Amino acid sequence: KPSNNANKATITGVPTLPVNHGTTRTITITPVDCWHIAQLLVNGEDKLADATVDANNVVTYTFDVVDTTNIEAMVERLVYDLSWEVVGGENGVIRAEQGANHHLLSNDTIRGSITRNCGTTCYFAIGANEGYHIASISRNGAVETNTNNAFTDTTIKIDEVFQDEEILVEYAINEYSVNTVITGTNTVASSSVTVQHGGSESIVISVADEYHHIATITCGDSVINLGNNDDTTYTYDIANVVSDTDINVV
Repeated sequence: KPSNNANKATITGVPTLPVNHGTTRTITITPVDCWHIAQLLVNGEDKLADATVDANNVVTYTFDVVDTTNIEAMVERLVYDLSWEVVGGENGVIRAEQGANHHLLSNDTIRGSITRNCGTTCYFAIGANEGYHIASISRNGAVETNTNNAFTDTTIKIDEVFQDEEILVEYAINEYSVNTVITGTNTVASSSVTVQHGGSESIVISVADEYHHIATITCGDSVINLGNNDDTTYTYDIANVVSDTDINVV
């Protein structure tokens, strides 16, 4: 019989009538989902090591009857390890949470581990620091990658934990395009460059020929009126880039 949590396992193969000395018997103990047999007590002695346990935690035990025999199965709930880590630089966090209110399971937001009972539900809330985005998420070795600056946060929901879980997240700094938009016949040495979040860049603007000049450069709220000038080039410095940016040249 199951000795504890009697509704968590069933035992079959136990005879209802006495059997002859030396008779070979096979019993099968089947736990319900999320439970396993922790001990198989035969007349008080643990015989689990002599039994066969399959992938579904079903225990099969064969023995010769040589005396009155009492068989007890001690059952326990399965427990799994859940771990997480921010890799490649601490540019964001991972929070292990549970419940409708997403109660925090651990104060470790860069790397950590917890144990959870089989069948419970938990969440991993993933969020990038300012200026960064989620570059990749690995769950048990299956990796998804991303290059979109807008992908800054997400939540992984693990319904009814049934195995060990490993979550690895890598964040990357945002990169933006700084484009020079030209009206007229002026030309630009580099019409488009890539700048990291918070970075700066010097854009060299050159006139197409000696008969033209740069009159105005506009970037956001910044307007530079050059008027009539004889310079053939102009270097425009842009700093603290935090989004895609257009520099308009007339």
